[in-house]
Amino acid sequence: MNNIPLLPATSARYFLIVIDYYRPEYVRKNLGLVAEWIARRGVPVAFVTNATEANEGIAEVHPGVPLVRLPIPPRGGAPLHHPAYYRFLWRNRRAIRWVWLYRARRYVPLTAMLVKLRRGKVLIKLDGEGGAYPLSRLMGAMLPSRWLTRSRRVTPQGPAVSGEHSHTADHRRPLSLAHRLSRLFRWPFHWAVADLPLFLADAILCEEPALVQGLARCGLGARCFLFPNPVPVEEMAEVEARLRATGVVRQKVVLSVGRVIPEKGFDDLVRAFALVPAERRAGWRLRIVGPVQDAAYYASLRRLTGELLPDGSVEFVTGLYGDDLYRAYMEAGIFVMAYTSGGGGQPNVVTEAMALGCTIVGTTVGGIPFELDHGRCGRLVPPEAPAELAMALSELMVDARMRKAVGTAARQRALREFSLEHTMAPVATRLGLPTETPR
Repeated sequence: MNNIPLLPATSARYFLIVIDYYRPEYVRKNLGLVAEWIARRGVPVAFVTNATEANEGIAEVHPGVPLVRLPIPPRGGAPLHHPAYYRFLWRNRRAIRWVWLYRARRYVPLTAMLVKLRRGKVLIKLDGEGGAYPLSRLMGAMLPSRWLTRSRRVTPQGPAVSGEHSHTADHRRPLSLAHRLSRLFRWPFHWAVADLPLFLADAILCEEPALVQGLARCGLGARCFLFPNPVPVEEMAEVEARLRATGVVRQKVVLSVGRVIPEKGFDDLVRAFALVPAERRAGWRLRIVGPVQDAAYYASLRRLTGELLPDGSVEFVTGLYGDDLYRAYMEAGIFVMAYTSGGGGQPNVVTEAMALGCTIVGTTVGGIPFELDHGRCGRLVPPEAPAELAMALSELMVDARMRKAVGTAARQRALREFSLEHTMAPVATRLGLPTETPR
């Protein structure tokens, strides 16, 4: 126990945010905003994570929030599924009042039970279709669709069979009878263990209305809250004013931002851009921004671009952050999120682009229709349909008045519906957190 840290002493009990993996943009834009909102109301907040190199940047992102790095070696799966993590919870049990858990990692069930034993409050954040919670996948049905299917991954050259649990699955094919029977006998145990936290949780945060409705049909409606990824309203307003003062204006640029992986549908976007009639596309450029996480997909995407658009009208940028990314949003004439059918969740980049007044075109996948108010604040097209995406781009490219109207509606919705003040207040009331800032 001697090497297990204690939380800094304080008169109030902590709100603990558990991080089992690290992406700087997720911590800063999502968990960091929540941490700051809670801390401003007089509740001490702390991050806890494992001591891997990937987590070194958390302290730099939020220097005012205590960061506890546990002596847990890096490994695959759920890195906090380790005795040191549970010893930390036990040693600090009197100091912890609230715990934020993300997704459905293996440490979640026992964490929820330990916190509830001390009459603490458990908050679970679900992403996309609910992570690995079977109940959230049911949506009122008898069995989830993946019980019957095996994933297939799609590349720009066509589908390729991938592993059963691939995170880049866009298409599915039937499983063998033996595989189905195997899953059937495993299912009751898996259901009981994985879904236990949902019944222990005091609040379940969902990115999409469909997930809230599905869990409500399973009797969990009272504890479910629609919680879209928040927009830092004050920060966005300051950045916009600062960049406007430097002369940033809209240009003939079609922008798409995201990790370069098949689910983002960049190949569909390239095909759609090439299908736009040359007279309408004249002067427009396509800009794809994001870190490369699938080298094979990126290479095939570059080959596809060279074949369809050899005129150099497509630009690849491996990553933009901070003001550089905001500048790209503000220069874009059209922003596109072409998620494939294997995508899901609510993309942060769409919310950010909306807050900065971009004209959005998105696919009817995951939380994108909700973000765009089902077409009232942007154009929606089916996934993996380059021809329909090209039609939407073609119409917007020649109609500046329409682009401005759609962008204005998107901005108003983002600042009104996706601010942290709007989304966090009902959750705080449910958890017994203060909602007013101390004077």
